[in-house]
Amino acid sequence: MPTDLYYYNRATERIEQIANLLAEITRTTFDAGTAQRDAEQRFSHMIDRNHRTPEANRMLAGEVQRVRQESEKALEARAIVLAGEIPIAENTIKATFEAIRPKRDVSTPAAILLSQERWAATRELLESGRGLAQILKTADIATVLAIEAFAPEYLYAKSPRDRLETPGTELEQVKASVARQVHKRLSEIAPELDRDALAKAHRAHAYTDIAWAYAEHLQRRFGGGSASVLEVGVAVHYIRQEYGLDASPAQERSRANAAVGTEANRRLNRLERWGERRTNSPEAALGTR
Repeated sequence: MPTDLYYYNRATERIEQIANLLAEITRTTFDAGTAQRDAEQRFSHMIDRNHRTPEANRMLAGEVQRVRQESEKALEARAIVLAGEIPIAENTIKATFEAIRPKRDVSTPAAILLSQERWAATRELLESGRGLAQILKTADIATVLAIEAFAPEYLYAKSPRDRLETPGTELEQVKASVARQVHKRLSEIAPELDRDALAKAHRAHAYTDIAWAYAEHLQRRFGGGSASVLEVGVAVHYIRQEYGLDASPAQERSRANAAVGTEANRRLNRLERWGERRTNSPEAALGTR
């Protein structure tokens, strides 16, 4: 394995580990009850069990707060180290991805014209009501690269005016969304030698976004800002769905329907075999005489 691919593979594995470790820190909460019991045990010789004084209560509360602060500092230190690794892995992944991925040919007027023709055909499909994800499912490499070049501005311009005025609908966000879908399709149809590396890159890009989401949440949490676990959970859920790490509700329904259909066919086949055995049995033959 070439040295650059060795570090690339290491980076794709590490970014997933970082995202999972940051998620673990996000889910970690301070157990005040355990800290209180530990404090009471440590200072039991100083506390009158029958009559705890206000001074003792203040001492125990102060001890619990000290343990809480130490716990938070340890978690923050760990989160800072992990967050510092994100850009290192991200740069390695991006550099290798850009080196191996197919690129739009703009070297000749004929190549540029072909790309524009592929986009014109795609735009007609979009204007007829087809979704971008649906078009990409059957698009070849030239069409995919034309979509990457021209679709973001088109989709941005077609967005309703009220959506354009809300966060998350700026052109850069539209470009990022298109890029995620394009990269996924490229990992499926690129030359065979590059498919595995491109598929790893697509997954690594997902976990890079997830890692940054958790890192930004933890930065707010440890910085004393507003940090909702529910909010970051929802953000990560949508990242996973957009990259295809988790099935969408429509895909889940499709899988459920397929499973029901498979089970129905299995039962029907079993009944048919039962009927055939009954028809071909000696008792059935005697009954026809």
